[in-house]
Amino acid sequence: MDERQRGVLQKCSDFLIQNITPTPVINNLYSAGILTNDDVIRLTKRSTPNDQNGLLLVDMLPRAGPKAFSSLVTALRETEQSYIADHLLAQMDKGMARDCITSDEQ
Repeated sequence: MDERQRGVLQKCSDFLIQNITPTPVINNLYSAGILTNDDVIRLTKRSTPNDQNGLLLVDMLPRAGPKAFSSLVTALRETEQSYIADHLLAQMDKGMARDCITSDEQ
């Protein structure tokens, strides 16, 4: 994941944490080889979806290699969360997610 992609995840973290349904995304990223079995175990031990999303977005994905961002976008699309993927890509197009929306604005 490059710096620009990390910046988008960081600036949109509140929106992502509140909106992603984590279990299908985690399973998809595991199947794609982005997450390891140990990662999945760490994530599923978290008590709430927001805790899972926080760990995934802040800790794991930024360190998961060059395909992590595009794999997240694909996982979101394949798990019927396309509006989140579209939002991430729109923020990439804007340059640096300076005006990432919150869930309240949707």
